[in-house]
Amino acid sequence: MENDVVATRFVSEVTAAQPKMRSYIAKLVANASSVDDILQESNRVLWEKREDWQEGTVFLKWAYRVCYFRVKSWRRDQAREKLVFSDDLLETFAREEPADDLMSRREEGLKHCLKKLSRDQHDAVMRYYDPSASISELAKERKLAPNTLTQQLRRIRQRLHLCIEGYLERTEA
Repeated sequence: MENDVVATRFVSEVTAAQPKMRSYIAKLVANASSVDDILQESNRVLWEKREDWQEGTVFLKWAYRVCYFRVKSWRRDQAREKLVFSDDLLETFAREEPADDLMSRREEGLKHCLKKLSRDQHDAVMRYYDPSASISELAKERKLAPNTLTQQLRRIRQRLHLCIEGYLERTEA
């Protein structure tokens, strides 16, 4: 019977402390979506260690200490992730404009270089990238073996690549 009374008091303390524990965790963790997870984990630890709590002591002080160690554990786990940005770095990224300039210059370079291809080469490349065409059909139309056409297209793509790189170097801002 005595254990039931202590457990009931403990549950009352935990329940009353939830808003303050959540605020405390949110103050320590920049990732708002993780606050609930850390709070839940803190509640689990508090329940497991409920026998360590002595009635009459300040429950919230003890609960904050458990939350603190759960936050430290969460941060340690986050640090193990392959790529985790610090808040400062994330803020720096957020202020920078996306680098659309390079992509638009590459597109300009592709248009420029496609114009340098012979009509036959240009048509072959355009047909190759048509989703409804297959290499077999294209080879048949051109009266070539599929392997021969594949080699021709590889050489054309290599030529386009070099042309685009040259274009980017000449037009570098």
